[in-house]
Amino acid sequence: MAKHTANQATTRTTARRAGGRFATALAALALAGCTPSGFPPACPQLSLISGASDLLKMAGKSNQHDIRDLVLAARIEAVPASCQFTGRRSVGAQLRAEFAVQRGPAATSPDVALHYFVAAAKGRTILDEQDYVVTGRFPPNVDRMTLVGQQIHLDFPVGADQSAAGYHIYVGFRLSKAELDSNRANGL
Repeated sequence: MAKHTANQATTRTTARRAGGRFATALAALALAGCTPSGFPPACPQLSLISGASDLLKMAGKSNQHDIRDLVLAARIEAVPASCQFTGRRSVGAQLRAEFAVQRGPAATSPDVALHYFVAAAKGRTILDEQDYVVTGRFPPNVDRMTLVGQQIHLDFPVGADQSAAGYHIYVGFRLSKAELDSNRANGL
């Protein structure tokens, strides 16, 4: 019976060693940008800027919001994103903003140009910020449409002590101070 117990102890020790080697190999694969499960890596957090995800363009200089003065109303509806390893120590995020746009009665042109930005941050530090423009044209007799911005690619350095989930991506319209103040005053 003592011989059987010795074999069990040897088997447990061998299993622990194999498990340790497996865990080491698994960690090396993760650091090399591979996951045995094939799942994509964690993505950075993504947020729309409060007060900057809506845009109201009004005719005239009045602070009053009369529907007859509405030139354009737009909202960032969605920013679908996906991530993948782009190197041993890099995760790439791909995103594309989607906008709902409404033409108002004061619009004088069917053309639309929406200016927005995408910023990457770590904590309270902005690492990169880029401006983008999405354009479109309302067809005749249509006052609502959806626009989709260009594909945007951002790279984030990762390692054993830094996951892509530790970064943050912010998206918002590039607003004037008056537009931002108006959004805040109207709870947008």
